[in-house]
Amino acid sequence: MVRQPRQIPKRTAKLIFLNEDSATFISPATGGFSAPDISICGADIAPKITWTVYLATLGSDHHPILMDIEVPGPKGQNKPKKNMAYKKANWDTFQRQIDITLYNPQTNLDPNENSDKMNAKLTNIIIDSAKKSIPVGSSRNRKPWWNVEIDTAVKERTALKARANHSDEDRKALFEKCSAVKKLITDSNRQSWRDFATKLNARSDPSKVWKAIRAIDGRGKRAPEGAAMEVNGQLITSSQKKADQFAKMYKEVSEVRHQKLSLADSVELIENINRDRQYVRIVRRVANSECSCPPDSYCAPFNKTELDVSLAQLKNTSPGDDQIHNKLLTHLPPSGKMALLTLFNRVYKSGQYPAAWRKGTIIPILKAGKDPAFMSSYQSIQLTSCLGKLFEKLVKVRMNYWLERRGQTIR
Repeated sequence: MVRQPRQIPKRTAKLIFLNEDSATFISPATGGFSAPDISICGADIAPKITWTVYLATLGSDHHPILMDIEVPGPKGQNKPKKNMAYKKANWDTFQRQIDITLYNPQTNLDPNENSDKMNAKLTNIIIDSAKKSIPVGSSRNRKPWWNVEIDTAVKERTALKARANHSDEDRKALFEKCSAVKKLITDSNRQSWRDFATKLNARSDPSKVWKAIRAIDGRGKRAPEGAAMEVNGQLITSSQKKADQFAKMYKEVSEVRHQKLSLADSVELIENINRDRQYVRIVRRVANSECSCPPDSYCAPFNKTELDVSLAQLKNTSPGDDQIHNKLLTHLPPSGKMALLTLFNRVYKSGQYPAAWRKGTIIPILKAGKDPAFMSSYQSIQLTSCLGKLFEKLVKVRMNYWLERRGQTIR
């Protein structure tokens, strides 16, 4: 059945009232229904709009209103990113999947391959094993006081709201559940604050204190989606255009600007380039030859003890483009650690740093208390491969040990 749009009075004859006979609000006090939310559009696009009310309230007293418009969507629109729920991971399954893959001669790592192919192969093995053992879902930045009891109560409240118009008993049950959820949230919030306040002392880091306060209060640093940003006197709201402007700004900051050199400086530059090329040729020749250094030298292959020490020092940081999280590396089985050690020794001996480790994702973070409408209010962080950072940690520990034995230090 096709609904005919209802027209608003004469003074607004060019506007159309889209609401149907559906309630959009449930009173938490009485459980009664009403429709205080209205939707209005121009008469030219009203026939193209389908107006419906979403039954679940998503934690609000108001039902979301869905309006489907028959127009082509923007091309290349990104879907919300889903992350792995590591708290729900089955690490036994994860390790078993890696063992099965690495013990298979057809899927095991080939130590004679170049570092890029070895890195890509090991990355696929880890990611495929993680997909079979770790659930994936969209990340929700829940507050610290949110717990399983509240989560269950909210789901029960949502189910009651979906059938609250069936009978008086359902409305009464909904009213009681809304009151219970509100009390649960209030009590949990207060208890979370008490637990946090009892741990504070004179040596507490102020930045961490304010970060915890913002999390409990629900205030984040992220700018709202679709917020306008001023760039060169113009306002932009498109996420793609904002990303392009940030990329342009970061390029200008990081770009090496060439200056006109004098004749003497040009000759010196050419000599340095030739010397560097000669040095690279020597390094490649040494890398392809057999090492005759003693076992405790700086160029000796990394061993399992060095890898375990570096893995124990890993922090809970965000992954790079390869999506290899540090949690995946710390839960590798012995076979996975040996494969990782094989890759690192291949990179260390050949001097061929995998191209995937050189890539990074730059993310602008809104500074505390700054206006999100200006690009200068953001600071950038770069997310690189956790595999590459772990390898660099191994090299740094090795060089520190080797230099300290000779009375030197590295920073």
